[in-house]
Amino acid sequence: FIPSQDKGYLLVNVQLPDSSSLERTGAVMQQAEKLARENIPGVTHTLAIAGQSILMNANAPNYGAMYVMLDDFHHRAAEGLTGPVIAARLQEALREQVHEGDVNVFDAPPVDGLGTAGGFKIVLEDRGDLGMQELESVARRVVAAGSGAPLLEGLFTSFRANTPWLYLDVDREKAKLLGVNISELFNTLQVYLGSLYVNDFNRFGRTWQVNVQGQADFRKQRRDLAGLRVRNEQGGMVPLGSMARMRDVSGPVLLLRYNLYPSAAINFRPAPGASSGQALDDMQRVVNEEIPQAMRSDWTELALLQRQTGNTAMFAFTL
Repeated sequence: FIPSQDKGYLLVNVQLPDSSSLERTGAVMQQAEKLARENIPGVTHTLAIAGQSILMNANAPNYGAMYVMLDDFHHRAAEGLTGPVIAARLQEALREQVHEGDVNVFDAPPVDGLGTAGGFKIVLEDRGDLGMQELESVARRVVAAGSGAPLLEGLFTSFRANTPWLYLDVDREKAKLLGVNISELFNTLQVYLGSLYVNDFNRFGRTWQVNVQGQADFRKQRRDLAGLRVRNEQGGMVPLGSMARMRDVSGPVLLLRYNLYPSAAINFRPAPGASSGQALDDMQRVVNEEIPQAMRSDWTELALLQRQTGNTAMFAFTL
């Protein structure tokens, strides 16, 4: 359909165990950068980001992403250092030397703007409300079964159903008695724990956006959350801990909704010697064998376009 392209860079996705600290992730990213620059021929430089997964478009302290920039093609063509060859060598080296988490190397997407990495993606949809645990279990079964298929390789899913959460249970009746507006309470949480848009202003011929956010040193511990103060209707400052309590729960680090259903995405690529059509058919077979009746699968990104196109090109030429 559209073959993989050597576009001069690779994408590395790193996922450490759930709740790993950002400092631990940063150390792993530094190790991966050093390995790629010093041990893999054809690599010129790298750009690593700890705390973010470009592949999943999500932020979490145990996620990391790294762009691996390759040398100009005419400098490495004589030695056979194409993008897929470098990707295979880098994948092997990372798996041998980085043991802190899952590390996966992806080619660049063949069409800019259509996906974030090469290969294909299929989405499992929980249409029967079986729950996050069952969705993760099915996704893992599909990955395990597909890893043994001769036409598939690089199967990977990032879906996790049991990552630690901190749940803030707000006593709304008590907040009302204290004169605290619920919207003001949520704004306070957004300012100190996330960020809040204020307005725009013009300077130097450009429009700049103003966002406010609490400094990281004041939002690291659970006790910092209880000490936040919310302004009430009388102008006083009410501690958040006096009208809310915190408890530990678990849940997915990222909830993907595809066609409005809770979903889990699985990435894969064709094995050497297999066409994209053969890989898609084999993956569909594996999925159909593993998912229960209450779930459905859907193709997305480049795989969806190939499925929709089908064999229309063949008909166009034969007519």
